[in-house]
Amino acid sequence: MSKIFNQKRQKHLRKELRGTLVKSEAALWKKLRGSQIGFKFRRQHGIWPYIVDFYCPRVKLVVEIDGYTHIDEEDYKEDLKREKYLRSLDLNIKRYSSGFVLKNIKETCFDIYGKCVELKGDSEYTTPPLRVRPSSERRGQI
Repeated sequence: MSKIFNQKRQKHLRKELRGTLVKSEAALWKKLRGSQIGFKFRRQHGIWPYIVDFYCPRVKLVVEIDGYTHIDEEDYKEDLKREKYLRSLDLNIKRYSSGFVLKNIKETCFDIYGKCVELKGDSEYTTPPLRVRPSSERRGQI
């Protein structure tokens, strides 16, 4: 089987996409980066011929954020084709609308964490180890 993850020919595009995250992707990445929910995620990860928004290799989970570009019939058909291909690679997919992520970032993180735990096969569901960073005005206060 040829290499399908992060092919060199996609490197420039992946880098460009990482630099131009939409608000919902940036908000979610802020919570997922650095294994903050206990699972390592990669952003704008290449799975030839596609680039997915977020990918957790440990549990083979693809997380996609659907914005306004996913609302017409043609884009919907392309999403179905893409999803079918990713599932053929034994990958799991979670989709969220951009608006939902922005309004419900904490719930989105809990949902992603729950899916990761489920896929990992842990029988006990525990609270994710989300790190809470103090706001600038609260730093240094007890």
